[in-house]
Amino acid sequence: MPRPAGIDDQIEWLDDGTLLYGMPNDTPGDSDVWELKADGTSAPTLLIPHAWSPAVVRE
Repeated sequence: MPRPAGIDDQIEWLDDGTLLYGMPNDTPGDSDVWELKADGTSAPTLLIPHAWSPAVVRE
């Protein structure tokens, strides 16, 4: 039975309008980081394959 996809609980802001989150992919034990416009104007897009919880370093 396929396991339901879950979104990582560590969502991160990339900038003022973009959210990042991790979500398991089809490979057991693997995850990807996705980006999503916070205003809901577009579908999520894959940002970093084979990555876990996003973290943004600000200078």
